[in-house]
Order: sequence, then C-alpha cells, then structure tokens
Amino acid sequence: MRKLIAIFLLSLLAACSTVATTTPLYHKTYIIWYDAQIGKEPLLKAIEGKQGTILYDYQHFNAIAANFPIYKQANDIPSYFQNVSGVLSVQEDQQMQLH
Repeated sequence: MRKLIAIFLLSLLAACSTVATTTPLYHKTYIIWYDAQIGKEPLLKAIEGKQGTILYDYQHFNAIAANFPIYKQANDIPSYFQNVSGVLSVQEDQQMQLH
C-alpha cells in the first residue's frame, strides 16, 4: 500500500513539474531596433526561434515590437537579441503617462 501511495505521489509531482516548464510565467513585449543595411531577416528568424509574436513592424523606422513568453525568472531576451546580426538596441516596452 505504501509503495502504491509513493508511486502515486511521485507521478503527481512529475506531472506538476512538466506543466511548470511548458507554461510561461508571463509575457513581455520588447521594441527591437535593427540596422537597415543588414535588414530584418536575421531578427525575424531570431524572434521565431524564441517563440515570439510580432506585434508591430514599424514602417517609418527600423524597429519591430514583439511579445515573448517568459518561462523562468531570469529573463535572457535582451542579451539573446544583442548577439543577433544587425540588432542595434533592445528595449522593454513601457507605458508613460503624461501629466
């Protein structure tokens, strides 16, 4: 009986840990600026590789707004995109209130 309870508890624990790694903790939006001469193709591939969703592709300046799922507390999105060819700047999207 104890073995059965132990197996049940271990399987329950394993199921919980699987859900935690596949469900994002939250989502963050970033504005990513890129070099026009290199183009946005490397950036688009990197966004897809990080499971990002393009929210807006700015037409009047070289930037893309993208939303990313965050799976762990340490957020590696800015450092990841700094190493992508052509990326100039990565900024977390924020709202400002004018008084």
